[in-house]
Amino acid sequence: MSIGTATHAAPFGRRVLALAIDAAILLLVLWALASAAKSVLGAGDLWTMPWNEARLVGVERQVVQREDERMYDNSGQRTVDFVAETRRYADGTVLIYSVVEGVIRTDDGRVEPVRSETLVGRNVRAVLQLVAAQVAIVLLPFAYFAFFEAGTRQATPGKRWMRLKVVDLAGRRLSPLRAAARQLLKICDIASTGMGYLLAGLTGSGQALHDILAGTRVVARDDI
Repeated sequence: MSIGTATHAAPFGRRVLALAIDAAILLLVLWALASAAKSVLGAGDLWTMPWNEARLVGVERQVVQREDERMYDNSGQRTVDFVAETRRYADGTVLIYSVVEGVIRTDDGRVEPVRSETLVGRNVRAVLQLVAAQVAIVLLPFAYFAFFEAGTRQATPGKRWMRLKVVDLAGRRLSPLRAAARQLLKICDIASTGMGYLLAGLTGSGQALHDILAGTRVVARDDI
């Protein structure tokens, strides 16, 4: 069935701009939520975003094992400490790392530092903080796109700004279930390679991979 003379496939450039606008809005909302949670819960809030790691206030180190031996090819001496390192942060989180550090001294006089670290444990606050951040980062965009695209305007604020809307293949408004399925498929696509999104710029229908799978289209309207 035709979508109608007032609509046509969304130009890919306008679709990308709409996505950028929506991403900016979502980042602003995340920042507002994090700021509000911090003002209510104090320095130990659970909404500190991963890119805003709290200040390191203390480090406890314990050498678990030391290895001091000749290199396997007998070209030098290898001295390495295996360390359990507990790091405490100003927001109350505690992270435990397994650290390997030391030096390699070769017989020709070269000295090479050796260091690697692996996160092996967190306290309950750190786990809850990580979960809260992941839930906010995943569920907020999911609810945002599904809610607006199943709404009466059939578009997120970004799509409205770019004069676009989302419809099914018959040009009708999406049901909440279809809108949720479309967003879930989009998250899976972007979380994998994101290449499926580029199909919107290559297909004559303007459909990205998640549109094809969900039976939807993003269309341009001159009257919105």
